[in-house]
Amino acid sequence: MADKPATITPRLRCLLGWTLILVGLPLYVLPLPLGVPLIVPGVLLVISGSAGMRRRFVSIKRFFPGAYEKFKLIRKRFLPGNGRNRNGPR
Repeated sequence: MADKPATITPRLRCLLGWTLILVGLPLYVLPLPLGVPLIVPGVLLVISGSAGMRRRFVSIKRFFPGAYEKFKLIRKRFLPGNGRNRNGPR
């Protein structure tokens, strides 16, 4: 029998994402922006785990198309397949 790949439930993704965001926010105000490496993956996890946050993100990307293009590059790097393809990169 083939082993199933380990998957993270959407609830756990949201919990882990919000934890990273909450830890990263106080670190962001330090002289070195140490919170950014925690906030970006946290946002990615929250968006991939919550349909409501995904809808809000889509509405925000319409207002800031330049920032969305940069975010798309980061998302491709950290979430291969944009979270839709659970088997990994194509």
